[in-house]
Amino acid sequence: MESADSREGRDVDAGAEFDVVLTAPGGTGFRWEVEVLSEGMTLVAEHPRTATEGAAPGSPSSQRFLLRAGTESGAVVFQLRRPWEALPVRRHAVDVRVRR
Repeated sequence: MESADSREGRDVDAGAEFDVVLTAPGGTGFRWEVEVLSEGMTLVAEHPRTATEGAAPGSPSSQRFLLRAGTESGAVVFQLRRPWEALPVRRHAVDVRVRR
């Protein structure tokens, strides 16, 4: 995997659920998807893209992922790409530090 374009850190209790909300350009076909999920971490739900209320057509939208931490620290990496294209245009990593 290539390095991420952006990165953030989260402190999460072992077994706790947490959200990651990512913004994607509207009207372009791009969407975020999980590329790498550390062992023990679980993708609980993925919520479709939602536009900001009152936003103009083509405005950026948000995509929400609900994850559950495992018992060990790790990372989840998201990639932004169009489903018909092989390579992503952007990657975002979330370093999850598990508190016990």
